[in-house]
Amino acid sequence: MFSECQAHPDAALHEPSVMSGIDRRGKQRYTTPLTVIIGNTPYTADDWSFGGIRLRDYRGLLGVPNTVDVRIMVPNETAPSFFRTAAQIIRCHQGDDSLALAFTQLDGLAKSCLTRYTYAQA
Repeated sequence: MFSECQAHPDAALHEPSVMSGIDRRGKQRYTTPLTVIIGNTPYTADDWSFGGIRLRDYRGLLGVPNTVDVRIMVPNETAPSFFRTAAQIIRCHQGDDSLALAFTQLDGLAKSCLTRYTYAQA
């Protein structure tokens, strides 16, 4: 199940140097922090969209092309909201401890939770 980090075959298409400054990810990116829990370890994500999330402080064993169950904690005014989803690992870099995940399918609860959060932060 675990493998060493390596570049996904299509990863070069998503690198900033190849994109020439154009964001081709197709979904609006947000920089408001979320907590992503993989296993029992929480990570802070400050670069995410409705399509996926990037962790900048990942120090685990997961690598491309695994799919992993994640729990997302979305802060709000009273108590945080949680949802679970699956995500495919599309890129990881051991040099800077980053991990990019693409959500395989967000259900209505997850989308609603993220939508409320984005509106509250605007």
